[in-house]
Amino acid sequence: MSAQAGRYQRSVSGMVGAMVVLLAVIGGYVAFRAVNRNDVADPVTAFDWRGPATYARQQADFTVLTPSRLPDGWIATSARWTGGREQHWHLGLLTGQRQYVGVEQEDRSVDDMVHEYVDPDAARGKDVRIDGRTWQSWFDDQDQALVLEQEDVTTLVVGTLDRGTVEDFVATLR
Repeated sequence: MSAQAGRYQRSVSGMVGAMVVLLAVIGGYVAFRAVNRNDVADPVTAFDWRGPATYARQQADFTVLTPSRLPDGWIATSARWTGGREQHWHLGLLTGQRQYVGVEQEDRSVDDMVHEYVDPDAARGKDVRIDGRTWQSWFDDQDQALVLEQEDVTTLVVGTLDRGTVEDFVATLR
């Protein structure tokens, strides 16, 4: 016995017992959280983009391009129209594999839009003809983009998916 008051006997079995109790408490907490968790199955919600698109078409000084149909499994997650002097149309989509595709339209240069929406160091690819119009292709390590420059608007379609899928999507724009 120790001569000092308040001292206790230390032993390996006492330490092991304390660790077992602590692990049981932690395991109980983890099990409790697993049973009572309220995670949302899919935090991404579909957005009805047709209303904003109709409004944008009524207000825009250019032809607002939207898909005639969304491919199976794709959902719209955002749509924005900015009116006034610097008009801008945005449509954000996710594919069934959760890859991003965005449509941006505004009266800016191709270089400015590629710099903002793709990458400041994006590389220029070969042009592609879709529905009688010539689209410039741009890419970086993650994104594929097709850009159509017209007199009053530049349209940029960018996606984190393969170029063929981006081209197929562009073919649906009306």
